[in-house]
Amino acid sequence: LGRVDTSRVEDAASEAWAQVKQLFQPYDQEVVLAELRDAQTVDAITTLLRRNSWNLLIVDAALSALSERFGVSHGCATVEFVDFVIQRFWVGSAVPDSQVSVAPWLRQCLSKASHSARRSLMSAVTGLLAASHRQGSSQLGVRAGVELLQQAVEDYESADPRVGSQMDADTDALPDALPERRLPFVPEEIPRLLGALVAIYGRREGGACG
Repeated sequence: LGRVDTSRVEDAASEAWAQVKQLFQPYDQEVVLAELRDAQTVDAITTLLRRNSWNLLIVDAALSALSERFGVSHGCATVEFVDFVIQRFWVGSAVPDSQVSVAPWLRQCLSKASHSARRSLMSAVTGLLAASHRQGSSQLGVRAGVELLQQAVEDYESADPRVGSQMDADTDALPDALPERRLPFVPEEIPRLLGALVAIYGRREGGACG
């Protein structure tokens, strides 16, 4: 038997339990959506998202509110929050709907994540792409993974190699300077990633020619 990732099992169990509790407690989705519409600060919106992270409708509304009301400069909130979204919906979850849902916001905020979180995300993307040949895999999830991969490469190429990185510091403040150019991939995983990409594009070309 393979090794079981107990942390992911515990996260899934916690999420399931939270949803079960909601079945027996008063919960009005419209009330939460109204709170989101009335929220005037980034902190208020991110707090609502955290409290309702199992509800994708709320998550979508919260991330849209951050982008539309505060733009890229402030709508990414804090380094810690971007890392939370990565961990909650990609690294700690294999649910395609969740991954696809947060991918557009993550693309615009990926450069604001800590270096360790970006690497964790790319590891999750690599695993997703490597398993994309399996029956039942989500093509939307694969597309979202490829787009995040492309964004990570673009961020790497546009980063200023002369600027020292502050992205891994334990701080809630986003640095004003561009991050240091640091490879977002775990070097040992690059061959697996390249192999997965070759297989994906090979299948696409084969399907087009068939």
